[in-house]
Amino acid sequence: MTKKQVTNAMTTIENCIGELSYDELATLRSIVNSRLSLQQHTKIHAMKNMLRPGMTCKVNHTRLAGKKFIVNKINRTKAVLTMVGTQSSWTVPMSLIEIIK
Repeated sequence: MTKKQVTNAMTTIENCIGELSYDELATLRSIVNSRLSLQQHTKIHAMKNMLRPGMTCKVNHTRLAGKKFIVNKINRTKAVLTMVGTQSSWTVPMSLIEIIK
């Protein structure tokens, strides 16, 4: 879909949501939440498959902005990273890690 088509679809959805009952909105929320959860798990799984110990990466967080890290260990949902040039180690969620190429 193009950006214009997505915008039109979102506007249509917003107009339709105003006419739904409480129960229908609750059902819609559960559908959206399950879809978001599925996409998040897929993203984490893909990142986990790409990461390897020794790789250089950065963290998408304001506290760690502009710093480079080396992957030490990969856990189920998080990775242990060491900041380049220091001995400090951070346990970071997979969703915040970006690989530096």
